[in-house]
Amino acid sequence: MKMKRVFLLLSLALICLNLKGQTYEESMRYWKDGPLVWEDLTFKSPRDFRTSDLRFRWLNNTEKTRPAWNTVKHVSVPSVALDKSISWHNQDRMYPCALAYDQLLFDLNELYFRKMLTELYSKDNTRSGQALYDFYTNQSQARWAEIHDDTNDGLDSAMVAYHAKLVAEELERTSYPQLNKDKRRFLLGYNMGYGYNQFFGEAADVFGPTHGLTFDMAFGYRRHELGLLLTVGTGKMRQDFRYDGSLWPSGKAVNHGYVGFTYGFRVLDGTFFSLKPMVGVAGRTLVPTKENNREKEKTYDETVVLAGAEFHFKFHRTLSASEGLENCLGIRAFVARDFGLLRATSLEIGLFYSGDLLEFK
Repeated sequence: MKMKRVFLLLSLALICLNLKGQTYEESMRYWKDGPLVWEDLTFKSPRDFRTSDLRFRWLNNTEKTRPAWNTVKHVSVPSVALDKSISWHNQDRMYPCALAYDQLLFDLNELYFRKMLTELYSKDNTRSGQALYDFYTNQSQARWAEIHDDTNDGLDSAMVAYHAKLVAEELERTSYPQLNKDKRRFLLGYNMGYGYNQFFGEAADVFGPTHGLTFDMAFGYRRHELGLLLTVGTGKMRQDFRYDGSLWPSGKAVNHGYVGFTYGFRVLDGTFFSLKPMVGVAGRTLVPTKENNREKEKTYDETVVLAGAEFHFKFHRTLSASEGLENCLGIRAFVARDFGLLRATSLEIGLFYSGDLLEFK
């Protein structure tokens, strides 16, 4: 019996929650759905003789859209709604002028909501959202009171038409601001992947190719990016190599890596692909692996200059009005040249995953 009671209570709770959600959604009559009709209104016979008591909500909902197969975009959708659950119209005043009066009040709220958002998203705005809401709701209420008096609470059809014309003309001149911006302002990204390095010339006769990991971070402003480059790989000696009094014998494993900084500019930055040529300065490190607990081997460290490009394929993007995340698969290639003992030129090719956090202006 106790279990049956628990299940019954849970079922009733779920039903109540579901009905509550349905009641709220069904009670919202949006301005964008067109002019009011009698079926939109809740009627009652009030003790006083007012034409109506309408309550409006200024909403800024978020809708999920998919503008491209790889992009999910959360779009801000501002709207004004009549809350039918707490609004009523006098059932004794069901004539065209009274319906036009209700529509006029609906239009008035739409107008002042647009004005509030226009100032809120203006680059010159210095007031908070709450301060603007308080200001424009007060403005709307004051004008509502003026219309109430001028139209005798909607009974004067000529004055209702006059004020409706004024509000309609203002609505024509006042649109919603552009809330969903796509121009990137800042970027914080990282890459992780696999790297292959190949020497050329005489250095290729001594050092074999290396394979290993790559890690990068990028800090971007608009299309400019500064990057932190880090790679590490392991290969084998092809010939004996004497360096600073020590011998690196043929066949010995050698670690090779870069640590440095890059500058890049995205010449292409679209919905699906991006292309970023880059240049940079890094340190090249070559060091034989330690064996049999011997003393640490000598390390070859030299500065290199590098130039190359990075290509991103954007396979999933999540965007909103102010920020976003792009998940990418990429390939990077650059040529590096050092001017030390080796004077070596090498080619690094990397495959990676990247995640880029974006902020829009």
